[in-house]
Amino acid sequence: MVSEFEMKYKPQIIPDNVRYDYDYPNDLDLRPNAKDGLHQKLLPKIMSRAMMSHNAMAARFDRWREIDKQNTVYIYTDEEEAKLRALDPRKPISVVVPIIWAAKETLMTYLTEAFLEYPYFKYQGSGPEDKIGAMKLEKCIDMQTRYPAMGLDIYSAHANSLDYGIGVSVPSWFEELGVQTTRRPANSFLEAFMENEEEQVLWEGSRLQTRRPYDFLPDPAVSIHNIQDGEYIGWIESTNLHALLRAERTDETLFNVKYLKEIVAKSIFSTDESNMNRDGIPEIIYPEANPITLVTMIIDLLPDDWHLSNKSFPQKWIFTIANDSVIIRCQPMALNHNQYPVVAAAPDFDGHSISPISRLELVLGMQEIYNFYINSHVHNIRKVLHDMFVVDPSVINMADLLHPAPGKIIRTRRAMWGKNVTESISQLKVQDVTQTNMQDASALNDMVQRVTGAVDMIQGIVRQSSERRSATEMGGIQQGALSRLRKCALLIDLQYMQPLARMLAENTKQFMEHSTFARIIGRYEDDLRREFPGQEFMRITPDDIQVRYDILSSSGRVSRTGEAQTALMAMQIAQNDPEIRQLYSIPQLFACVARLAGFDNLGDYIKAGGGNIDNVQTMTPEQLDQNLQAGNIRPLGEENARREAVPEQYRSIPEVSTESTVEGS
Repeated sequence: MVSEFEMKYKPQIIPDNVRYDYDYPNDLDLRPNAKDGLHQKLLPKIMSRAMMSHNAMAARFDRWREIDKQNTVYIYTDEEEAKLRALDPRKPISVVVPIIWAAKETLMTYLTEAFLEYPYFKYQGSGPEDKIGAMKLEKCIDMQTRYPAMGLDIYSAHANSLDYGIGVSVPSWFEELGVQTTRRPANSFLEAFMENEEEQVLWEGSRLQTRRPYDFLPDPAVSIHNIQDGEYIGWIESTNLHALLRAERTDETLFNVKYLKEIVAKSIFSTDESNMNRDGIPEIIYPEANPITLVTMIIDLLPDDWHLSNKSFPQKWIFTIANDSVIIRCQPMALNHNQYPVVAAAPDFDGHSISPISRLELVLGMQEIYNFYINSHVHNIRKVLHDMFVVDPSVINMADLLHPAPGKIIRTRRAMWGKNVTESISQLKVQDVTQTNMQDASALNDMVQRVTGAVDMIQGIVRQSSERRSATEMGGIQQGALSRLRKCALLIDLQYMQPLARMLAENTKQFMEHSTFARIIGRYEDDLRREFPGQEFMRITPDDIQVRYDILSSSGRVSRTGEAQTALMAMQIAQNDPEIRQLYSIPQLFACVARLAGFDNLGDYIKAGGGNIDNVQTMTPEQLDQNLQAGNIRPLGEENARREAVPEQYRSIPEVSTESTVEGS
């Protein structure tokens, strides 16, 4: 029996006389037109896995398209409404009421505040010797997230996880090349300077690309939270021939791109499966554009069975196929973290399926009913506003009746002049059967909010109540609503943010070649200033970040006024209790309260030379009496009185610190 893959998949044959000189990796013969060569043996193995994954994911495409339609707030007009719109564009027609879009925006606001606050990823050293190196690593990755605006891709992945149930991103290492122009004095008297242009690396770092779930090719045998355990993983992307030819010059892993000049057939994956093309405009592809569809597959295989090398243990290899016909990349992954370079967020996963039902898909049916309530009500109103009459045409002049102008005069036939015509024309009574639709729609909106967790309290809407609610009651309601969103954020942190943080760190440790400088601000500022005294910037070399590290997990919590008030009460209790003051630092508790209240720039308020409280010691009253009798310490008032007795011109002379005396006692 011929499989569906064999029926659809027909790679284009390149003529034998076409030949380009390429140095293939690992001394392999990967010529695309070599008969019975390695290229022809690898191609169906790779494409069969891609098709298998695509078929498994395609079962979800219909529901995803419906979500796309609702998110774009677009509805197709039928023939009747199109005519009505043409006659009078002011008249209302059917609409999509964006209630699931509003719920999504509420959830995304919380996730943005929980995760997209610099630095996105926080690290700390696993041991004392790794402390400074982990700080430098965090600074380095923080700069990598800022330059390419990585937060936009993280945002897109989180949004996809709410829309489709999965949000997928691919981290990779990227070097941006450019021309650097230098000027030096010329030897000739005719020119003052000579310019020299040299191509060099302008920027290097990690880059994140978020893939649409339509283009995601996972192993359907594993769950979405266990994609690292699958046999393969991949994705589909679109580009053009000129971009690939340009990339082939700088990317040593690419080859066979010139053979694509002979390919005219499109890929079986080239169609847009989404419903984002809402206007139904057909896709117009000009031959001069040379569109290329790339299928990238990373397969955990036995190299000797695939005739790639003599290694007999499993190894991850990456393949890229252009337009289903030409392999343009084939090499081992060789990543230090030894994982598929893919991270996936699925906050509503069920622990079993590769494509779980999304939060918005759960309320998609309610969205359709909501649209029906509103549109039927509008249609009924439009029907009522159009006067409908029962008329006897033998009595009434129909031309006068049909005239649309207001204040009209309707004449009767000559035979009816002077007679009663009230029974010859009467308005047809139309009853509004949709009066309760708005109430039903409001109740349905409450159900949508309860299912998604985007309740009015989270949206900043306080409903009117017959009783006055206390601050404690309002705070309890808010905390209960936030706990559901925090659960969603914690799952995304475990599935997406923490694996991404590890991959970014390992890629930086493995591929970073050039030193860089970072400003000493933000987290660990005090520690770094003690390590680099008097410096505003610190130098980061590739050797500095070769350390062991731990990833600090995000709690999924956002700053709230209620939490700041609770922390303030805790700080006041600690400040008045001597035993608690011995265990906890009051200034650090104050910093925690200030950050919860929204003061993220506490470093701007530290006095010059302040902020170092490492040498301050806490003593019990008995210890204070003993040191006071021994003369090791003096009362603060006595010290101030003694300084006031000194003439003003001598007060600038620094006093000898008593901290060393206390330490030596």
